[in-house]
Amino acid sequence: MPQSTARQLNTYAGSQHIHKSTTKEKSPYLKKELKIFIATLTWMVVLGIIVIGTTIKLSAAQQSYQQTVNELSVMVTNNNNAKQEISELGSQDRLSEIAKKAGLTLNEKNMRNILK
Repeated sequence: MPQSTARQLNTYAGSQHIHKSTTKEKSPYLKKELKIFIATLTWMVVLGIIVIGTTIKLSAAQQSYQQTVNELSVMVTNNNNAKQEISELGSQDRLSEIAKKAGLTLNEKNMRNILK
């Protein structure tokens, strides 16, 4: 009994030797792709270093700015306190009290108003 044609094809295909080339040829695209990959990786590392350096500088600038704002706030408070003290020291009631202690009297005829 003859064998089926499908079996004959399988045995025929199995007996064939597939020839592979023994020389390994590298694709010209592989070198280009490798160079592009290395260049991209290098560029990413450089950008990462730039970002980290910029972040450090920004943090230092923010700290300096905050210190300046704090110093300004202290100066404004000191100026306001000084203005309040000047106002209290120059008040009419205080001056009248000091004049009475010194034995001075106020003569309304000798007073003049000076406008700024």
